[in-house]
Amino acid sequence: MLTSASASTQTTILPTARTTISMASWGALPKAFGRVHPRNLTPSFSTVMMGAVSIVWTVALLLSFLAHQHPRDSITGLGFAILFYYGFTGLACVVYYRRELFKSARRAIFVGLVPLAGFGGMAYIFVKSFITVSKAGYNYSPPLLGIQLPIVIGIGGLLLGLVFMVMQWIYMPDFFKRKLQTADPAILEEHLDHVTT
Repeated sequence: MLTSASASTQTTILPTARTTISMASWGALPKAFGRVHPRNLTPSFSTVMMGAVSIVWTVALLLSFLAHQHPRDSITGLGFAILFYYGFTGLACVVYYRRELFKSARRAIFVGLVPLAGFGGMAYIFVKSFITVSKAGYNYSPPLLGIQLPIVIGIGGLLLGLVFMVMQWIYMPDFFKRKLQTADPAILEEHLDHVTT
């Protein structure tokens, strides 16, 4: 149980800390999220903040009136966020390498077709999951204001993220003024074109 708890803690805090430090380095979040511990060389502020958010969320679930049911629906709801960011990562790959896609069949497949298929697959599962968890009686917890709890958690979390993004756009607009980037062709020449099949 201790090993499982430790692994769960790491998978909750570490990816979000890495994401927020990366976003801070690009100016998409306040600079405080980009702080690195001088001795451990790890994201300090991001780790503490993401850990605190995780603790608050877990305690809120455990203290709620259906504590034995909420964690299951919370996990289902978090799947929407995972599908969202993995899917858009595939789409971002296609956009980032758009000028390289048709220079060879290998490039078209590995940086065009495969990531685009990943995006399509994640979008399909997102929609299919939404339809499935929308059904009455499917979830562990009763609906909240007529909306199934995984949707409240998953889609609600994405909408909350949209609110934060708009706030960033207003108060830190430089990140959103950047030009659409394209990949350096040397990246594919080094890592893709020289790979033998």
